[in-house]
Amino acid sequence: MVHIIFGAAEMTNIFGKVILWLFTGIQNYALTVIVFTLLFKLVLSPLDFWSKRITRKNAKATKIMAPKLEQLKREVGGNQQLYFTKQREIQKQHGYSTFGACLPTLITLVLFFVILGGYTARVKYQNEDSFDKLSKTYYSAEYDTRVAYLTANSKLPTGFDALDDAGKLAAVEETIKTLDASEKAAMNAEIETVTKAAVVTAYAEYSDSFLWVKNIFMPDAPWSKVVPDYGLFSGTEGGFLGLGRLNVKIEGLDQAEYNKIMGPIMETQNTGKVNGFLILPLLCFALNILMTKLNPQSQQPVAPPTFNQDSAAAAKQSKTTQKTMMFMMPAMMLLFALFYSSAFTLYILVSTSFTIIFNLIFNLIYKKRDKVEEEVAENTTYVRKSELEAMQKQKEKEEKEKEEKEKEEKAKKILEKTNSKFGKDIDKF
Repeated sequence: MVHIIFGAAEMTNIFGKVILWLFTGIQNYALTVIVFTLLFKLVLSPLDFWSKRITRKNAKATKIMAPKLEQLKREVGGNQQLYFTKQREIQKQHGYSTFGACLPTLITLVLFFVILGGYTARVKYQNEDSFDKLSKTYYSAEYDTRVAYLTANSKLPTGFDALDDAGKLAAVEETIKTLDASEKAAMNAEIETVTKAAVVTAYAEYSDSFLWVKNIFMPDAPWSKVVPDYGLFSGTEGGFLGLGRLNVKIEGLDQAEYNKIMGPIMETQNTGKVNGFLILPLLCFALNILMTKLNPQSQQPVAPPTFNQDSAAAAKQSKTTQKTMMFMMPAMMLLFALFYSSAFTLYILVSTSFTIIFNLIFNLIYKKRDKVEEEVAENTTYVRKSELEAMQKQKEKEEKEKEEKEKEEKAKKILEKTNSKFGKDIDKF
């Protein structure tokens, strides 16, 4: 009967299916989120490593190219087209990747919203599935209570037990019509008591908490109700600018029907209780600040100065952008943590923690590599300086010898000219 009215929930999102599959084996949603996040980050770790290498390579190339680009500006004057052509040649020469500079950030944003969609679908499915199960529980308890009441008062027709389910349902409905007002009131009072106890007990079985968070499918916030009301459940109202609405669409479900089934649960769970205390969102914000401080250069594409910029202006703009990103990204994560499910906030926490550890290891490895490269560069520079000094001395020596030779040639010519004139004077005498 309940399936005919409401229908069973179905998961369609691919990441939601993976989470649901893991949950089937683990049977604890918080642990499922942690396992899923770690597996997902491990799968993506080669991509993270590649993106950090690209960013690091571009940063080094930009530093080397900056003085060359400044020189290029002076050479081309106001010819912007020539500048861009030569700039591409310089970038290619130094291995700077314009596409690679933007790609890591784009991939990060795309993956974030894809995963958000997966968790949103999973939370929607969970609420729809829970309501479906609670509906079955409610109507099953209601039917059993009606049958028990009518049986106890000898109201059911002869041969009732021999009827099929549809026949029994029809017989109960017809018998209820014959009851007087007092009998209906007594039966309804008994139904209310039994169904309330049944759905409250069933909810305790279907709900999933996490430490201090009573319902992991709702935000860890004092203003968040443990059990969503009809507006938040259906997406017709609630949330901050619509954020966090569950948008569960069940055919034939209205507010009265929702409150009939969920009312006893909301009464016991929401009255005088909050779902959380902002611990997960604040931890999420703090860890994202730490992540940007540990690796700020990876939060934005590394780009060389534009045609209308010098190196100092480009560096200033880059620094300003880094400061903006340092607070913008954590602020965005905080916003999602405040109004989306605690499950998604837990994903952000585990993912950010993994990234911080990954960055620390990456930075440690490349710090050692940078030190080796600097030592090689210093030695190489020393050899080049020595060679330049030797070449300069050789050049000075050659110029000095040339100058002395020219003086000798000049003196010789003067002497020859003098001798020639002296000989002519002698001949005249």
